[in-house]
Amino acid sequence: MNSAWSDSSAGKSSDANKQWHSSEPSSSTTGFFQPGPKLTNQFFEDAALGLFLPATILSTIRDDFSRFGDIVLSRQVLSWVADAEQNPPFVRTCDMWGKRKDELVTSGGWKRLQDLGIAEG
Repeated sequence: MNSAWSDSSAGKSSDANKQWHSSEPSSSTTGFFQPGPKLTNQFFEDAALGLFLPATILSTIRDDFSRFGDIVLSRQVLSWVADAEQNPPFVRTCDMWGKRKDELVTSGGWKRLQDLGIAEG
């Protein structure tokens, strides 16, 4: 047996190893489940902004950046992001008759994210 997992001198598992293996193996329905990340408004989490921007500028942009940070965390925008990730853009090089057209095809999520970017500047 591997000495990292058992007490080789006694042929039995050590107490430390028994504690290590005291729980049942995890499965899809039992065992250890790690909670998902909690997404927060990154404007308030970004310490670098406070280090590099003067207080007068921070006070000027605070409301807009705070609002935008809340927008990008909305269920609607996160669903657009998921759609964009699941349906990456591609170039359709020819039409159905073989004529060259080089058209960029994007999903609805990509288009909504682009609209949001344009609207927010």
